[in-house]
Formats: sequence, structure tokens, C-alpha cells
Amino acid sequence: MNRSDQLELIYIAQNVFLKAYEKYEEVVKDLSDEEKEQSNLITSIHDSLQNLNRKIKAHLNGKIDINKLLDEFNFEKGILEGELDLAQNANPRVKRLAKRILVSVDEFLEKAGTGKKSLIPKRFKDPSQFKSKKIAYLLWLVGFFGTLGFQRFYLEKYGTGLGWFATGGAFGLGAVYDLFTLGKQVKEHNSIVEMKFHELRQSEKKHQISGRSEDFYP
Repeated sequence: MNRSDQLELIYIAQNVFLKAYEKYEEVVKDLSDEEKEQSNLITSIHDSLQNLNRKIKAHLNGKIDINKLLDEFNFEKGILEGELDLAQNANPRVKRLAKRILVSVDEFLEKAGTGKKSLIPKRFKDPSQFKSKKIAYLLWLVGFFGTLGFQRFYLEKYGTGLGWFATGGAFGLGAVYDLFTLGKQVKEHNSIVEMKFHELRQSEKKHQISGRSEDFYP
């Protein structure tokens, strides 16, 4: 791709993401305060759009080269993909907006001719890291009513899983305990997975993006 075509593509991307930010403001305006506070996806959309537009502007002003710009696109793509996978209960309009932004990012990267990988490790974006209450209870049932500890292995509690397996679910008492607390245990596991992702996200941001401005949009 020659420089003229490259610049045309970048200007198009700039307009797309500026419009995306306008759409973001429109969507956020209709959300309740509780939805705004509970959704990390909303924050990620805001931060990603700010950073992408700021980096596009920096490139057009000759402050960063095209490779650095593409790195930023790949980085924000990884962030949004990860947050979208985690945002199972987010507002549908917010999720649709995130998906549209990802489509635009993918189109830009494809046309710019880059196949770089996301900077966020796949294991933190994989929805399989989240556990299901239905599966946990199914494993409790097929594991002789929890005495074999299958539900514990599923929740990655390998120590107690082995203990349950060796002692018949801690002589049945642990199996009964799991019957009444599996839902809570699944929720706790998923919270830990989400926390690890956000810790990694903050670490990656500090490492990859230095000097990010707080407010690109006036």
C-alpha cells in the first residue's frame, strides 16, 4: 500500500471512530447510573476510542509511525475482545457498540496488511474460563451426588477435589455442602477470573501505553 492510500485509509478510520464516540455518548446517556458503574465494558469502549483517535492524530502529525499506530490498534482490539467476553450481563446496546468497533478495527488492520496478535493472552479472553452453575450441578449429580468431587475439579479446586474423591465427599458432608453452595462457588470462581483479567489489563496498559491523555475529547 502506497502512502497516499495509507493516509486515505487512516482518515476514514479517524472519521469512523469519531462517529463511534458520538454513538458511545448517545448510548451511555440512556443507561442508568447502576449500569454505568457495573460495566467495565463501557469504560473500555471509552478508553479505547480515546486512545485510537489520539494515536491516529499523533500519526497524522508525524509523532508516531505506522507500525506504532498498528500496535495500538491491535492492543485496543485485545482489550475490547477480552472485556466483551467478560461482559456477559452488559447492556445489549453497549455490547453491540463494542462489536461494531471491533469490526471497524479488524477492517482497518486487514486493509493495512497486518496480522499481529493481540497483546492480551488468549487464556484471559477465553469464555471457557468462566464456569457454569448448570455444569457444576450436573457433575455433582453424575459424580455420585458429589462424593467423587467432579464438581470440585471443574472449579479448579484440585486439592479438595482429590480429598472428596478419596473420602467419598468428605464422608458425605462435603458433598451436601456443595449441593447448597455450588452456585456461590461458581460465582466466586468467575469473579477471580475477571479480577485476574483486569489486573493484567492494567499492567498491559501501563507497559504498552505511556503518557495517555486523560481527555482527548473536549
